[in-house]
Amino acid sequence: MERTQIDSGLKRIFSDLFDMAEGSFTYQTSPDNVEKWDSLAQISLIATLEEHFGAPIPPEQQLDMLTFELIGDVIQDLV
Repeated sequence: MERTQIDSGLKRIFSDLFDMAEGSFTYQTSPDNVEKWDSLAQISLIATLEEHFGAPIPPEQQLDMLTFELIGDVIQDLV
């Protein structure tokens, strides 16, 4: 899967989960600049990503998923 497809899917997921416009997410988007991105939202995000992309995300990789860009990197490695 190409990175543009992954980013597009991520923007839809982020938009639904954080109730923000798809265009408001950049590679620097992180819990530091999204108010609703807390530990519970992180768990929901991981579960949604696994379902959407059809791949389990190992716990050690989940720890690295701290920005939109890093999440895309992990997903790209898995699919």
